[in-house]
Amino acid sequence: MNALLLSAGVGERLMPLTLYRPKCLLPATSEGTMLKYWYKTLTFVGIHNIYVNIFWLKDQIIKYRHKSIDKKARIFAYEEDRLEPIEEVLWGLRNHLGDNFLVINSDTFILKNKVDAFVTHAMTSPDYPVCIGVSMQDNVFGKSLVTVDKKVVTSFIEKPVVTIPYKGYVYAGIMMMNKSVINKDKDFMSKLIPELRCKMTAIDVGNIVDIGGSVESYLRAYENILEMERTNV
Repeated sequence: MNALLLSAGVGERLMPLTLYRPKCLLPATSEGTMLKYWYKTLTFVGIHNIYVNIFWLKDQIIKYRHKSIDKKARIFAYEEDRLEPIEEVLWGLRNHLGDNFLVINSDTFILKNKVDAFVTHAMTSPDYPVCIGVSMQDNVFGKSLVTVDKKVVTSFIEKPVVTIPYKGYVYAGIMMMNKSVINKDKDFMSKLIPELRCKMTAIDVGNIVDIGGSVESYLRAYENILEMERTNV
């Protein structure tokens, strides 16, 4: 199985931290950067072909890959001179990712054992071509709210409007996808979720941490990640 790490974003909410360093190269885990953490995690679960979608400060990521990551790593930087939507990235890699593959937000931290469990138990088929990771959060504000019934996704609301803290499952930034969903439609990902209601499964991956919320929350996220790694919860 192969994996696509989404690492092309400018990281505007983390400015000025990301003015001269891409978000995936910010220190955030005991491994150092998020890029290195995800490389080690994916190789740990048996995935060795890792495609990294890059754009912002991409030369730094390419240099880092060559100097700081195991030379045996088969990491392929998929790059363009503009920030591409995920639909174009998937279409460009359609002949390389295989029948089933992972798509991961590289700014989201998930414990290694939870990623392993997700890869082990996530299944896709013509009837259920996408399996997403979800995490129970005390407040879904600013996240994608997911309703799950017997491991089947019944609704997916992108950044719901909530006026008070609302507890629920949110999208955890990891999915397994079957190549059958990739097509030439440049907006197919935005249409995918409504079309796959009740045809998409979900697996709880436990607690997650998003490092990209804001400069103010970044240090708290770093501390939370280190504590999660220490206690493995």
